[in-house]
Amino acid sequence: EILVFSGGFAGVSWRNLMIGSVERIMAKTSPAQFVRQVRQEISRISWAGRRETGLATLTVFIMATIAAIFFLLVDLLFSNVIQFVLGMFS
Repeated sequence: EILVFSGGFAGVSWRNLMIGSVERIMAKTSPAQFVRQVRQEISRISWAGRRETGLATLTVFIMATIAAIFFLLVDLLFSNVIQFVLGMFS
């Protein structure tokens, strides 16, 4: 990707220079070359194994359960405090 300033700097305000005077020129690639590049990049990826994926899934479920229990307890606490405060004035 190459950035090119369109026009010259003479007579161009800073606002126009920052907003719209930079054009992006992308390199032209054929669809076949693009597919080859994508396959090459995918081959470089270090994929997680079955064990890593299972451990990550288990960790997410455990943390979600802990968060749910925490928010349940906080909700019960606030509910009881509000009921106590409203009960004092009725």
